[in-house]
Amino acid sequence: MTLVSKNITVSLDITPKRPSGYVEPTVSFSEEITIAPAPILLISAAGAMGKTFTSMAIAELLGCPRLDLSHLTVGQDTHSGVLNRALKGSSFAEFMGQLESGKTCLVIDSLDEAPLRSGERAFFAFMESLAEEAKSFDTYAHQFVLLGRPQTIELFRDLCISLDTPTHHITLDSLSLESSLQLIANELSKSSSTRLHETHPTPAREYWTNYLFDLGSTLLQKDDFASNDWGEVADFLGYPPVICAIAPTLDETNFLQSSQNLKKSLPAIGSRSIVLTRIIEDLLARETKKVQRQLSEVFKEELAMHSVRALYNYEEQIARVLSHLGILAPDTLPASLPEDLRSRYEECIEAFVADHPFLNGQSKPKPRNVVFSDHLRAIVNSQTGFISSATSKPVQSEALLPIGPFYAYFMHDLLAKMAVQNEALDLPGLPTEDFVRDVISSWNCGVQNDWSPSFQYDHREGSVPVLDLHMEKKRLDTFETTDEAKLGSSLSFAIRNPAGLLELASPVSNVTLFTDHGVFISPSGGSITLGPNASLISRTIQTSHVDEIILRSSSSATSETSDFAALIFSQEFNIPGDYKIHRSGSELATVIVPNLDQRWKAYQPKIRPIDGLDRSKVVEAVTYIRRILMSFRSTNGALALHIDKFNRHVIGRNELMLTVSEAMKKAELIAVRDGLVVINQAELSRLEINYATYNSPNWTEKLSAALATCLNRDPNLVASLSASR
Repeated sequence: MTLVSKNITVSLDITPKRPSGYVEPTVSFSEEITIAPAPILLISAAGAMGKTFTSMAIAELLGCPRLDLSHLTVGQDTHSGVLNRALKGSSFAEFMGQLESGKTCLVIDSLDEAPLRSGERAFFAFMESLAEEAKSFDTYAHQFVLLGRPQTIELFRDLCISLDTPTHHITLDSLSLESSLQLIANELSKSSSTRLHETHPTPAREYWTNYLFDLGSTLLQKDDFASNDWGEVADFLGYPPVICAIAPTLDETNFLQSSQNLKKSLPAIGSRSIVLTRIIEDLLARETKKVQRQLSEVFKEELAMHSVRALYNYEEQIARVLSHLGILAPDTLPASLPEDLRSRYEECIEAFVADHPFLNGQSKPKPRNVVFSDHLRAIVNSQTGFISSATSKPVQSEALLPIGPFYAYFMHDLLAKMAVQNEALDLPGLPTEDFVRDVISSWNCGVQNDWSPSFQYDHREGSVPVLDLHMEKKRLDTFETTDEAKLGSSLSFAIRNPAGLLELASPVSNVTLFTDHGVFISPSGGSITLGPNASLISRTIQTSHVDEIILRSSSSATSETSDFAALIFSQEFNIPGDYKIHRSGSELATVIVPNLDQRWKAYQPKIRPIDGLDRSKVVEAVTYIRRILMSFRSTNGALALHIDKFNRHVIGRNELMLTVSEAMKKAELIAVRDGLVVINQAELSRLEINYATYNSPNWTEKLSAALATCLNRDPNLVASLSASR
C-alpha cells in the first residue's frame, strides 16, 4: 500500500530501502513456524550480527513500515502512537485495518536498545501493549516482526507466553562461506580504488577463500581445512564485523600471485593480530557509542555530557564481561557515577552486558570464539592497569575457551604498550614465569603446514630472564620471505619478577633452555614426553609422579636432518615414581644427567662460614630460602601459595629443601593457614628482608640472617647442614 506521511520522524521509515552491499543472512528456525500461525515473529542475533540491515531488507521486501526503537522513549502503545502521529488519518486507518487482517506488517528494530533509554518499567508496558494487540488480531500472519539481541527477545517471548500470545522465533546465524565471500566483494566495491576483484572475480574468490581457509586452519589447528569445516569457525570468520575488517587487507593487484605466496608464507597470525585487535576495539567502540547515545537521553537532566562519555567505555566493558564470566569479582563501576544514579544505570545496561558481542548469549556464558577468549585472557594476565582485581596468577577459569594461537600475540601487544610506558623494560615483560607455559602453548597452537615452532629461555644468575619464540621452515627449500611472514616469525618477552622456578607442560619439544634455577615439568596422562629437540640445562629439574618418560625424535637417522630427542644437563633430576623410559624415532635420543655441573662448583656466594656446618650445604640452604620466598605471589593483598602447589612445585622431593621449609615454619617466616602457605611479612621486615632483597647484589648476606633464625629454631636443620654428616 502507499502510505502518506504528515510528520517526518527518524524513528519511522514508511519507504525503507534495502542497504547497499547487504548479504542475506543464514537463519535457523523451528518447524512450528510452518505449522501454526502466529501474530509475532521474533528475530534474535548477537550484537553486530546485522540486525538493522536485515530489518531494512525485510521491510523493503514486504513493502511495510520500519520502526526504529533506538530513537524513541517507549511506553504503552508507543508503536500505534508513532504511526498515528506520522501518518495522515486515512493512511493510518488503512494501515491498521490491513495490519489486523494480516495483509501487511510492521518491522520493529532495536528492541534491545529500548530498555536502555526508557527503563525496565516503561519497556514492559510497551511489550505488554504490543503482545495484547497482536493477540486480538483477526488473522495471525507475523504482523509484528521484532529484532533484538537474544536476552531481550527471550524476555519478550516469555511475556507473550504468559499472555497467551503466540510467537515464532528465528535466529540470525553466522554467515556461510559464500555469504562471507560476497560480503568481502561488497566491501571492496565500496572502498577499493582499482576494483580489480570485479574484473577478475575467479582468482579473487580463490585468494579470499585460501586466506579464510588458512586462518580457519589456524583456529582449528589443522592443516587440511576444507569447506565442510566452516561451521566450526563460523562464529568468528562468519561474524560480519570480522569480515568487514579483514576485507580491506584482501585488495590485491594480482590475486593469483597473492594466492600462491600465501601458501609459502608463515601462518600470518602476527600481522592478523593487528587486524584482530582493531576488530575488537571497533566492536567495543560500537557498543560504547550505542549505549552512551541512549544514556544521554536517560540522564540528560542529571549528568553532564562528559560524564555520560565516561560510561560503558572500553575498560568498563571488559571488566563487566570478565565479571559476567566469573573471572573477576563484581566491582563498583563506573566509579564516576553518582551513587543515587547507580541502580538506574545498572537496570539500563543489565541486558546489554549479558548480550555483549564477546559472549555466546547462553545461560552458562563463555566467549563467543577463541579470538575473543584469547584477548580476554591476555587482558587479565598482562595485569593491565584498569583490571584492579586481577591476580598475578594466570587465569584458570572454565568460563574461558582453551588457549588459542592468538593469546601469545595479544599478550605481546599489550605488554609492549606497557614497556613503552616503563623505560626500564627493553622487552614486553611477562609478570612472572607462571605465564611462560601458556604463551608457549599458544605459540604451538599456531603451527600448521611446513612450519615448526621453537623457543629459547635464558635465565642466568643476576640477569633478567628472556623468552624467545620462533617459527621456522621444516623443509630445506628456500623461498622469499614476505613482510607478513616476518611479522609472524618471532616474539620475545622478558620476565619482570622472576621467582626462579619455570613450569613447562609435557610434551617438551623444540626448546633450548638455560637457567641457573629450577624447572618443573608437568606430566600429561601420567607420562612426560621429551623431544624432539629438547635441550635443558638447569640447576634442578623436577616433576610430579610419572609412570613413563618418552624420548621422541621426529626424523629417521637416514634423513638429511635428524632431530634428537633430549639433551639434559642438571645438578638434580628428581622424578618420583617407578617409571619406565621409552624411545621413539631415530637413535639420536639421548639423556645426560651429570651429578654436578662445574658451573655451580665455581659459584661462590658471599656467605660467612658457620662453625660446625658444611659451607656448601649452607650455601645451598640460603639458596633454597631465596627460592621459597620468591615463589610467592600477591593474591588480593595476601602473599600466599596453595599448599599443593607449594609442596609439589616448590619443594618437590628434595630432602634439604623440605627441611629448610619446615625450619622456616618453626622460625615463623612462613605459615600454613586454610590450605595456603603464607609469608609472615612482619617477621621478614624485622630481618630487613623484602621482595627487592631477593634480586639485590647482597641477597646472600640478607638471607643469611633468615638462615640463622631458622638454625636457632630447628635442630633438624642444624643436623642436616652439619659438616660431619
